Order: sequence, then C-alpha cells, then structure tokens
Amino acid sequence: MQVQRGFRTKLEDYLNTKAKIAVDLAIYGRSVYDFSCFGVDERNQLSDDRYMVFYNQKQSPNKEIEVTLQQGRALYSVDLVQLPYTVNKLVFTVSIDGDGIMSAIEKHTVNILQDNRSILSCEFLGKDFFLEKAIIALEIYRKGTWRVNFVGQGFRGGLPELLKHYGGEEAR
Repeated sequence: MQVQRGFRTKLEDYLNTKAKIAVDLAIYGRSVYDFSCFGVDERNQLSDDRYMVFYNQKQSPNKEIEVTLQQGRALYSVDLVQLPYTVNKLVFTVSIDGDGIMSAIEKHTVNILQDNRSILSCEFLGKDFFLEKAIIALEIYRKGTWRVNFVGQGFRGGLPELLKHYGGEEAR
C-alpha cells in the first residue's frame, strides 16, 4: 500500500509483528549516501551504540537488526520480537557523505516488506527538502504495540546533527 509522508499506523494492522520484517531504503541521486538504523530508548536517546546499525556495524548484538548495503540502497532485516525492551524505537535514516543536499535527489523510497512482499511504501522527492544533508525516513516504535511513522524530516547539519538529536556524536 502506497502511503504519504507523515502516515502513522499500527504495524499489526498490516503484517505479523511476530515474524521478521524488512525495511528497504533506496535513494536516487548524484551524491554518496550512508544509511543507518538507530535503536533508541524511551527517552529518544541512543543509549547503546551496539544498536546503531550502519556500514561499519552491520548487525545488532543478537542479529535482531541486520543490514545488507548496496550503492544507494540498504535492506534491513528486523526481528521486533527479539529486540530488548530498552530499544523503544528504530529510526531509519539516510545522510549524504560529502557534497550535496537532499533537495537534489530524484527520489527516496521506503518500503516495509514481509515474506518478500511490499506491505507499506512511501516515496520522498527532492522537492520535499531544501538544504538538508540527512533525512529521518522511517520510525518503527512501541506505543502499546509496534507502530510505524513515515517521517521524511531533514537535518541541515547532516549526520552529526542527526546523531546529536538522539544524544549521540560522530566518531572521529
């Protein structure tokens, strides 16, 4: 089902939250893009770096979250049942590595899949952004049950500003 930016819903209304899901992020543009998944706590903070899954750390401690990367694309495998209760939200992001701004992208697609079928899908276009260098594309969070929010929020300061928003900092 195609949804719009800002769409929120209970995941259980669309898929089996007790079975693995996949989050497929693809971005089309001329820059180099990095994808990340942050596992944050109830205070919306990165309290455990082991739950930041990206190019340099491709899985969480017990493989609850794993990523396969290609140029301009990230496919996350997620087992919500296995996540510790300290991880209250998964935040899926894309940031520009080097030059470029998000308004120059052709499009950014976000798909939630189960059993290799697209269940929920959203598309963001360059015109949805301005000078941002990073985007929060999707949040999967607990609020009684697992829910989803197709965010599409940009950060001008790129990955460092995005990390700071969640109480983290970029390693030097």
